[in-house]
Amino acid sequence: ETSGYAPPEPRIAPDGMLYFMTMTADQVPHLNALDAGFVERDGWPFIGAGAQDDPYRGFGYVLGPDGTPYAWWYEGGGEPGICAQADRTVITALGSNGRALSGWPRAVDGVGLPPVVAADGTVYLAGGEVGEATGPVSVIAIDRSGTTKDGWPMIVPEVSSGCPERELGLAVSPDGRAFLMLNGRTASNEGQGVII
Repeated sequence: ETSGYAPPEPRIAPDGMLYFMTMTADQVPHLNALDAGFVERDGWPFIGAGAQDDPYRGFGYVLGPDGTPYAWWYEGGGEPGICAQADRTVITALGSNGRALSGWPRAVDGVGLPPVVAADGTVYLAGGEVGEATGPVSVIAIDRSGTTKDGWPMIVPEVSSGCPERELGLAVSPDGRAFLMLNGRTASNEGQGVII
């Protein structure tokens, strides 16, 4: 039913479930789940949502350490270009039936990076506004129930990005610290990268 394989690479969950993306002929992204016998799990595929100027980069997924799939996509936005355009980035945790778990989905304003899931299941999502007047970058930490963790989101006013998906990176250490990396300039660091 789909016209071709789309990145990112296929991933295998701890329970042996194989997840991979495909794209329909009319550019609708699907997240598929096959068991060890290559049978599609009931309720799947998960069909991507949102208005994407480029579905190959406007929809994606990651697996949590327990095998929970988290699908993310861009919604709204302007004209296609070098940088992704979006009013918000949405993320949802998916159950075995291919539907959003209770408490999900969640969103962050602007163009978000692919989410990162920590060892304890906390999902970190960073995003920033895109356009001529760029705004601060924000990072949100969401627990397994879809609730924003205390003290989050973290607004990083000294870091702004006009092209977040190309200029920013997000990583989480085993002890739960989140690292935001910017390949660009800040208010106090002209033309060099920075890690916060």
